[in-house]
Amino acid sequence: MTITFKKLIAEKEIALFWEKKREYERNDIFPNLTETGQERAEIVEWFHSEEYYRIVMDLHHHPKNGDSPLEFIFVYDQDTYIGFLTYKIYHSEDGKAFILDFSIETSHRNQGLGSRVVAELELFLKEQGAAYLALNTSNENNTRF
Repeated sequence: MTITFKKLIAEKEIALFWEKKREYERNDIFPNLTETGQERAEIVEWFHSEEYYRIVMDLHHHPKNGDSPLEFIFVYDQDTYIGFLTYKIYHSEDGKAFILDFSIETSHRNQGLGSRVVAELELFLKEQGAAYLALNTSNENNTRF
């Protein structure tokens, strides 16, 4: 097993990232929200809003304070696409590499790949000046992972 990371740069690649992200939200994030009713609807609306998209893209295109841009990454095992992630390294703070999104394709889950990707990601990000990784979790499965 050889894990590789591909930074997405071209507009076409980033558009494909957004398709994968929307699928992940639809299938994994939104169904697992604990919020209900109007609160849930507002969360979904926010993530689908143009404002949210602009904020994320601004973090990608306009890094500040010497921090890294928000990077969009596709993850491969050999030549097989297995997932995606986004990260931003805060060099201006304490070197935290914040993982905004992390998703392994459903067909590749529960095989130890996620743990392997994180181990390789830690090495990859430390080479870029990160001191440690931080990841927010949104449900029990995320927390257990």
